[in-house]
Amino acid sequence: MGFREMMAAASRREFDVLVVDDSSRLSRDSADATVTLRMLDFLGVKFVARADGIDTVANGKSSRLLYGIKSAMNEEFLRDLGEKTWRGLEGRVRAGYSAGGLPYGYRSEAVLDGRGQVVGHKRVIHEPEAEVVRRIFRLYVGDEGGHPHSAREIAHALNLDGIPPAGARRQGKTTRQCATCGFTAITAHRSLCKGILHNPLYVGKHVWNKTRWLRHPVTKRETYQLRRPDEWVEIDAPELRIVPQDLWDRARARMAACRIGGKPMAPAQHRYLLSGFVKCATCGWNYIITTRHSYRCGTFKSRGPVGCSNSLAVSRRRLEATVLGALRTRLYTEERIRAITDRVREALVERARRHALETRSENRTKERRRIEREIEHVKQAVRLGKATSTLLEMLEDAERRLATLSAADGGNSSGVPERLARVLDQLPELVAERFTDLDALLADHQIERGKQILSALDTKVTLHPCGDHLEVEITGKLEGIFPLLGSIAGQKRWLGEPDSSTC
Repeated sequence: MGFREMMAAASRREFDVLVVDDSSRLSRDSADATVTLRMLDFLGVKFVARADGIDTVANGKSSRLLYGIKSAMNEEFLRDLGEKTWRGLEGRVRAGYSAGGLPYGYRSEAVLDGRGQVVGHKRVIHEPEAEVVRRIFRLYVGDEGGHPHSAREIAHALNLDGIPPAGARRQGKTTRQCATCGFTAITAHRSLCKGILHNPLYVGKHVWNKTRWLRHPVTKRETYQLRRPDEWVEIDAPELRIVPQDLWDRARARMAACRIGGKPMAPAQHRYLLSGFVKCATCGWNYIITTRHSYRCGTFKSRGPVGCSNSLAVSRRRLEATVLGALRTRLYTEERIRAITDRVREALVERARRHALETRSENRTKERRRIEREIEHVKQAVRLGKATSTLLEMLEDAERRLATLSAADGGNSSGVPERLARVLDQLPELVAERFTDLDALLADHQIERGKQILSALDTKVTLHPCGDHLEVEITGKLEGIFPLLGSIAGQKRWLGEPDSSTC
């Protein structure tokens, strides 16, 4: 977050030099470091790494070479540190100690040496939670309640009994995570075989190094991946068994029959227009698609009435029609279109004025420097005794042009460039054209476009339960329509210039 804010400030020319203690504070990835330095160069920002002796202000060429070398060294240091840390954790595991993480049903206990010093930590069974684990397995296979329960039914039963989840003993969690149990804690990720029903530690088998986090080199998003089985470290720990073998085997058999933990879940085949925009007024959580035809509160669906008392569902088609109808009512009025068109017109004219001033100022600066060099050359010739009448006339002419240029700098040009006037004449039609996109949002092939429009308008749909029905509250910012009108910022064609990709 801080890095993005810094680069945004650099883009706004809020500082001229970036000073860090050493280059690793900027990045420990050599590829990212190179891109960042190039971006700073593009923005006209100098870079100084004090401890590394890197100073692009004093010596740009050698500093860039040194920065590349230091970035590669920083990346290798980080990789080497990760390998050493991994070896240390593996040694802890093989010695019978905990390498981190505390599954539900266990507590951590310090191990002391003969002098009373802590040499590590071991897991021990926490019986109150261990009994909950056994109950989850019994409910799942049908030993309690007379029939097998789904993960959601188990979570609802635990919440009704007031059993705190694993998140209740962790810091940094939300109230909802600490107060109620979700079904994902029971089944978790199917393809990665995580969750209470999948944890082999409950039958006394500790498996370490089974998964890892990897960062995507382009998006930088971290993903959870399953390692190859030959990389797993498996340790027998019979003292940590919680679930009897017979109960474990029956649960695994039902999972196999239900394909839980088998093949990865298929990607979603359906995207819905309002997914991510609808909130429950009772708990503040998202409404989710429970079937292809209706939305329901995600907390109620996952955690039951203890998590959220709002059990009311709403028809997907009816809710979409209501939201789009409200948007049309607010947007499709002559007054609204005229007001938005006027504001867009003002923004375009102001942008064109700033662009003209910046261009004119840059050109005048170049011209002034050229004239000053010309005057200096003439004066130098005069000092050398070559003061001819022609040189003196050239000097007078150059000084007159310099004075005229300086006087023009104080002027302020207003008015609309001719090339922009053509765009402004078409602006009402462009605004109306963008608004008509709303009419096609319910078509399947327009879902992505519709979600972009709703996001730009900062649309929020809140459903309030009132007796046996829901009241819909729709909020948003109509100013968000501006980016949809051709992306004003950064588009030369809004200045009347043809797009470089067109003929």
